[in-house]
Amino acid sequence: MRTFSPKSQTSAHLAALDGLRGIAIALVVWYHVWQITWLRADAHVGATTLNFNEIPEAGFIGVDLFFFISGFVLFYPYSRALFDGCPRPTAREFFARRALKILPSYYLSIAVVIGLGWVHFTSLGDALAQIASHLLFIHVLWNETYGGINGVLWSLAVEVQFYAIFPIVAWCAMRRALPTFVTLGALGIGYRLLVVHDFDATYQIQQLPGTIDLFAAGMACAYVFRAIATRAPRIAQRRTFWTIVAAIGIAASALALRGAYDTRLLPNWPNAWYVFGRTELGLSFACVSLGSLFAYPVWQRALANPIFTFLAFVSYNLYLYHQIIARALFAARVPEWMGPDPHSDGRWGLVFTVVAFALSLAVAWILTVTVERGIYRGLGIRVPRTPARGEHVATDPA
Repeated sequence: MRTFSPKSQTSAHLAALDGLRGIAIALVVWYHVWQITWLRADAHVGATTLNFNEIPEAGFIGVDLFFFISGFVLFYPYSRALFDGCPRPTAREFFARRALKILPSYYLSIAVVIGLGWVHFTSLGDALAQIASHLLFIHVLWNETYGGINGVLWSLAVEVQFYAIFPIVAWCAMRRALPTFVTLGALGIGYRLLVVHDFDATYQIQQLPGTIDLFAAGMACAYVFRAIATRAPRIAQRRTFWTIVAAIGIAASALALRGAYDTRLLPNWPNAWYVFGRTELGLSFACVSLGSLFAYPVWQRALANPIFTFLAFVSYNLYLYHQIIARALFAARVPEWMGPDPHSDGRWGLVFTVVAFALSLAVAWILTVTVERGIYRGLGIRVPRTPARGEHVATDPA
């Protein structure tokens, strides 16, 4: 019988996180395409109709999953330094790696959107404000620039702002883990309670203080994972228990998704739901992640299947381009719809969804292989190949 070895999972090969990243990007893309098509996600089984509409209509929680994964993979090397005796990353190494991962594709996407005329500025002053704030990753701080240029870029601002404080947060967590994680969790809830009733609550809820508990949940998960793997290997060997934990986490995440969907008609949605909903998401993501990392291999392979790992591989560029591609297709009436209202043409909605997904995936794959990975190869940095079955692809947050 194969036993668990503390060293068997000390490498960066955390395939379960690739699977979760694939799920996250699938949710986000489906959500943004649904915003255009309003295509219902019903499944007809005989005379029974199953309603899965919460998946696309509340798919924005995929971004919350990205934040959780970021917290995990950013703190994972530090947790290995604590429990495995590995070298601790320096601040210089951390910032260099983050810049190399984020900046080239991000700045290229801004140049593409502006160059192709897919964004319109009201004045020269508006153009300067939008471009400067986006280049500096501070556009999320003002309602006027929050959704400018490319609506999905707000989350990149939050990511980079978290990177700026991460070495300090990591230093605190390595010395006082529980107080650090509890403080960050309380900060996230407290901030959302403070701003939820403001007129401009949407952009405030999405700022770093309103999402920091998700990053903290991911960091805590990485900490507990290495602590159990190295200090309590007998507990780590209980694969049945951990598989059940992962299943409970999946169920809890589904309930959170349903909870967000069920409140969609209430005033101030989804901001009011986010106040405690983000805490629920962080806990459910932690159960899924921690359980899956120790679960039976069959569970891990199912989560890190070829579809999800491919989505994880192209996730960054897919995130950057999918919404503007979908909107460009709609503006060009590709594919064409029947009648005056496209939303009354169910066939168009399905075809549009397939075309938008396929074109976005193709663009993302090309840019990932040529631009993103090309820069790594040019600098002599070893990068993984296009993923095959079971191959790990993503230890960096998208």
